[in-house]
Amino acid sequence: MVVLSPDRGTAYVSDVAAGAISIVDLRTMRKRSDLRVGGNPEGLAVSRDGRELWVGDNSAPRVRVFDIASGKTLAVLPADPVPIRIAISRDGKTAISSNIGAGTLGIYSVPRRQLLRTISVSGAIDAIQVTAIFAASDERVLVAETGRNTVAELEVREGKVVRRYVVGKGGDGVAITP
Repeated sequence: MVVLSPDRGTAYVSDVAAGAISIVDLRTMRKRSDLRVGGNPEGLAVSRDGRELWVGDNSAPRVRVFDIASGKTLAVLPADPVPIRIAISRDGKTAISSNIGAGTLGIYSVPRRQLLRTISVSGAIDAIQVTAIFAASDERVLVAETGRNTVAELEVREGKVVRRYVVGKGGDGVAITP
């Protein structure tokens, strides 16, 4: 997985097998360093102020938050099994984890670095629930259910799936265009 800093000058790249995040300067196209985080980091998100890196761990039911400048762990947050993708809302207040092992979505407060609640989306591992992003507004989330060939649209406040879109076989990546 790759995520960019808010100024688009830095890329953070997960190296699942090495337990590290590579930090790449996009201006020079050179790797600056590796952030050794352990576990199997895959899902990544950068806070809107560019100071924190939120990391899902495929080896444990946890989301970890790192200070980008120092590399220090700021928080270790609970998650349902395998928080494979992480996203942060446009307003920077909410983070989500798509938990493939349970078919759930974790909802987190970014300022408090705290799990607020867990919502059942796919509800089963065979749904192969992967990518999750905020829709055009921070009130809705789109979640790819690769094993079902659908994308679930979820209303965050109510915690309910409002519809599912049939997307074809093996759909994983989800994006919103302006």
